[in-house]
Amino acid sequence: MIGDVSIGMGLEDWNDAFVTAKRFGNPSAPPQLHAALSGDFGVRISRSLALVARGSITSPRFLYYYNECFDGDYTLQNYPFRYVALELGLGVEYEPTDGVWLSPWVGMLALVMFDETYSFRDNRAPALAYGLTVGFDLADYGARHHVSLVASVSHATLNTGVTGLDASYLDLTVGVAYRFW
Repeated sequence: MIGDVSIGMGLEDWNDAFVTAKRFGNPSAPPQLHAALSGDFGVRISRSLALVARGSITSPRFLYYYNECFDGDYTLQNYPFRYVALELGLGVEYEPTDGVWLSPWVGMLALVMFDETYSFRDNRAPALAYGLTVGFDLADYGARHHVSLVASVSHATLNTGVTGLDASYLDLTVGVAYRFW
C-alpha cells in the first residue's frame, strides 16, 4: 500500500461567459488564491509504479454569476456565490528515480456551489478532468516515509448548457506532502 497526502496553496482561472472571479467592471482582477488538500492512495505494481485513486478538495472561493436581465434595457447583474472544487480520479504514480515522482490522473471535477443571498444554484454535471502532480522528496525518514515538495495542475471543461459557451477550469497548486512509498 502506498499513499501521499498534500496540503498546499494554489491559483485557479476560469474562462466562462457566465461565471468569473472578476466583478463586472473590473476585468483585471487577479486569479484567486486558495488552500487545497489532496491525497493519492494505491497499490504498488512494481518498484517504481503504483495504481492510485486520487481525491482533492479546495477551500471555498468567491465568484460572480453574470445574469442578463431585461428591465427595459439589457443589463448584466453580479450575483456573488461561493464554491468548493472536488476532484476524484484514477491514475498512476511513477518514480523514475529515487526521490522524484509523477502522478498523472483522469477523473471528474464537481463544483459544490452555494449562495445564501440569492439562492443561486449552478446545476452543472460533474466534468471530465485530468491533471498531473509532480513531487520531489525533501527529506526521508526511514526507507518508506518522505516529506515532499509538490506541484499539481488540473484542467476540466464544464458544460454551461449553452452551445459554444463551455467553461474551462484550470488550477495550479504548490505545497508539501507526506508520502508513504
